[in-house]
Amino acid sequence: MDPDAKVQVATLGTALYFKTDNEAFIGKDGEYDATSLKETLSSYTRIFGLASTPDFGGQPNTIDTTTLDNTKSETSVLGLQPAAEVTYEINMMTFEDVPENAKHNLREVKKLADDKAKAHWVVVKASGVIIEYDANTNISYTADAQQDIEKFNIYHDVKSDIAVSLPKVTP
Repeated sequence: MDPDAKVQVATLGTALYFKTDNEAFIGKDGEYDATSLKETLSSYTRIFGLASTPDFGGQPNTIDTTTLDNTKSETSVLGLQPAAEVTYEINMMTFEDVPENAKHNLREVKKLADDKAKAHWVVVKASGVIIEYDANTNISYTADAQQDIEKFNIYHDVKSDIAVSLPKVTP
């Protein structure tokens, strides 16, 4: 079958979690055990209302290597990766209507920001890809317009490498 003919995974089901203790990364050697993921994430706090996720990584800077005898085109090599800028847009939950066994999304994030606490963050993509890192948190409140959903933004000052893990595949 032509690989381009396969349907791609939609973003529905992507979830954001955090934990404030010094948790080790879930992915080991770039893979994780999908059967134990749900149990592992049960000790994390989920942030409900995730409306968008950021780009992770980005195009590395380039270093010009063009010489004076090159008359056709410039040359370059890859340099450093730009610093991570991690921002999430979150739909506000009402304070009265919090899902069972859940915590209010703004209350949890505001406490992290007020305490200037570092947390371990995990993004679980609908495809099964996990992105995780340690970061300090800040928040901002978005402008409102008529008939808009009230939102806030989470900003992260990333304090570790961003790790990407894939589910282990059993043969």
